[in-house]
Formats: sequence, structure tokens, C-alpha cells
Amino acid sequence: MPVVDWNLLQRITADSLRIYETIHRVQKMSEETERILRLSEDLLRRAALAYLTENALPEAAPNPTAPVEAVADAWVQVQQAYADLKAALRSLARAKQKAGQWEESRTLLLALLHLEPEDADAAALLTEIYLRDAEAKFSEKKWDEGRAILQQAMRSHPVDKKRCRLEILRSFVRAQDLDGLASYEPRVKKLADFQNAKFWMSECTKGENIPIFQILYAHLERAMQSLESALSDLVKEDKAAP
Repeated sequence: MPVVDWNLLQRITADSLRIYETIHRVQKMSEETERILRLSEDLLRRAALAYLTENALPEAAPNPTAPVEAVADAWVQVQQAYADLKAALRSLARAKQKAGQWEESRTLLLALLHLEPEDADAAALLTEIYLRDAEAKFSEKKWDEGRAILQQAMRSHPVDKKRCRLEILRSFVRAQDLDGLASYEPRVKKLADFQNAKFWMSECTKGENIPIFQILYAHLERAMQSLESALSDLVKEDKAAP
């Protein structure tokens, strides 16, 4: 019975090689980056050792009594090195993000999520990066560009889809584009807060002088705030966006 899971070994080898190549392309290497390179190199060596030990021993031994313990030890070392590599990637990605080095953090997180697709912490960190990118566009009133960033993230990466979708919905409220919101998410038409916001938006167009408009607009702002809260509840209940 084989000691080594060959499919997993091939994946570990491919993953570690990909990480090695990705990090090696970065011109400025910090101490942590260099540590990840060393871990990747070590993991490749250990993976090769596990493979060669398993495949060479039956031919090298006069009597086919392959020391299973040696093979198992090599395999354990591969798995330990693999875990060390993932931990180092996670730590460095978090440090890069705190330092405001968003692109470097994104690269590391995508590499980590390739190794560990179910890593919720990495997905949350990656989500923050895409939300930040979208917010930069929203702050410039580039609504479509900001939404496109989040939509692409939801399609292509293991991010928190509910958070991304909520920010897309909120962007319509911030832009006071209630028709666009209803078009993007038809369910909002059933919300009392949506209908209330529509009412006060319509009333604002009737303001004949500045004092009246200011009063109506204050009502509209409160209605918009209530609508944003209702959108949060809507997304929480949305089973289609885990």
C-alpha cells in the first residue's frame, strides 16, 4: 500500500514551484519574502526526496524490503514544509496589507488561496483589497468602474461575495440611482424603505425654494440610510451569495 499520495505530491510540487516563480519575479525582496523563497526551495527538495525514495528503493534493495518508515518520514516532512509555506504566505500578505502595499498583498493572497481555497482569513483579506479598490472609484463618482471591480472579484476569486454584493447595492444608493438599483436587484422594489426613498426623491424635485428643498432633502437622506440598512438585511438572507 503506497505511503505517499502521489496526486497530492504532484499538487504540492506544482504549487511550490508556482509560488517560487511568482515571488522570485519581485525585484525588491524583504526578509519575509526571502524566507518564503527558502521555504519553496526546501519544499521542492523534500517533494523530490519523497518521490525518489519511494521509486528508487525497490530497485536499489537486493531484497524488496523497502523501509516504509523512511518513505513516511520524507512524506511527513513534505507536508510540514507545505504548511510552513502557507503560514509564511499568510503572515507576509497581512503585513503587506498593513503597510499599504496592496498589490503585493493581493499577489500573495491569490497564491495562498490557490494552495488553500477554503482559507476564510485569506479570503477576507483579499475582499478588503477589492473593496478598497472599488471605494477609490466610488469616491470619484466612477460608479460603473467601482462596481466592475467588485463584480470581477466575485466572478474570479474566492472573496466574500455577500460583502461585495452589498457594496454594489449601496453604491446605487450613494449615487441616488434608485432606478439603477431596482434594475440591478429587482427584489428591492418590495422593500418599504425603497418605496419611501423613491417618494422623498420625487418630492425633492418639487421643492420650490431652498428652505423647502432642504427639508425635503433631509427626509430623503434619512430614507436612504434606512434603505442601506434594509439592503444589508436583504443580502444576509441571500442564499445565492455565500
